Amino acid sequence: MSDSLRAEKDAVHLIHQVVDGVTYLHSHGCVHRDLKPENLLMVGRIPDTDEYMQLKICDFGLSAMRAVAVNQDDFDESLQKILGTEEYLAPEVFSTAANHRNGEHYTGKIDVWAIGVIYYIMLSGRFPFNRDDNDAFYLITQIMKGDYDMDCLSGISDDSRELITKCLTAEQDSRPTAFEVMDLAVFKNDKLPEEDLMSIAKLSSMGNYKTWRKKRRVLNAVKAIARLKVAQGAKDSHSTGPVSASDQEALDLYQTIHAHGNADAKGLETYEIVLYMQEQMPHLFQKRDRDTDKLVMCSDRVETFSQLLSEKVDLNHDGYISKDEFVKGYCIWQMYIRKAEMYQQSERNASWIYKH
Repeated sequence: MSDSLRAEKDAVHLIHQVVDGVTYLHSHGCVHRDLKPENLLMVGRIPDTDEYMQLKICDFGLSAMRAVAVNQDDFDESLQKILGTEEYLAPEVFSTAANHRNGEHYTGKIDVWAIGVIYYIMLSGRFPFNRDDNDAFYLITQIMKGDYDMDCLSGISDDSRELITKCLTAEQDSRPTAFEVMDLAVFKNDKLPEEDLMSIAKLSSMGNYKTWRKKRRVLNAVKAIARLKVAQGAKDSHSTGPVSASDQEALDLYQTIHAHGNADAKGLETYEIVLYMQEQMPHLFQKRDRDTDKLVMCSDRVETFSQLLSEKVDLNHDGYISKDEFVKGYCIWQMYIRKAEMYQQSERNASWIYKH
């Protein structure tokens, strides 16, 4: 793996955590307003430890929090103030200053803009928007126009370029929410390479960071637990003891889907399970359409679930999921469902924080 590819994979893994953290904040009625590298802390200092590639968002001194506002109007009014670090501020922060008397205020999407700036810095080592001889007006003009140079990012993937382009969309109505950013292609396969990682100093202008490396020990531990569960499932399948409640639930569901689909001795095909889940739990595969504010089917979420079944449940990869595979893999895709339901609820909770 080339150094540039490793560097980008590092950056993806780190910014993924930032976006995930922002979705959590927004779902709890908090707009950070001052996201920047200085407010992202590395959990650990020692290379080759589990904490070394983990980030935490800190410094909420400038945050707008619905929980401490007297009412909604008070919260909206707090989103009219120009607060934060200029190089990371979204265009609407400046335009709001001129239009606040009309009740205009910015939204949680200012944090999404800051994510784009941070990721640009990670990959290029420079700011997308710069002062000209300390001229703040020149900086603000660039930000308002969304005028930045993508040529210095020619060596990165199209997926990373998409993230930056979408986050640094000057028109806030066209800019995605943090939840929509989480759905971008760049995060679909966010897995750290098994090889040692390169130094962040080579990709960032933040020279204070030391050279660091990390192996995905957390990922390896998760894989080990998964293998243990599969092994335990195989052991249980040969047991003559009573069937557990979870296994019985899986067996009942298997029979139900089997009865609705095309009966085949080999087992269920992936699409049969996907179609059944789309019918019974459609909300798991839906996202909110920005224009109509209605829930629509998201093909990416359907594909993700389908891949999960093919890769993690169809253990012999013959294209069919047997009864035994279904029962063994039931806990895996049930975890996916629970996570999807929690994510959907968080997205619903945060929907109002993006309205202006």
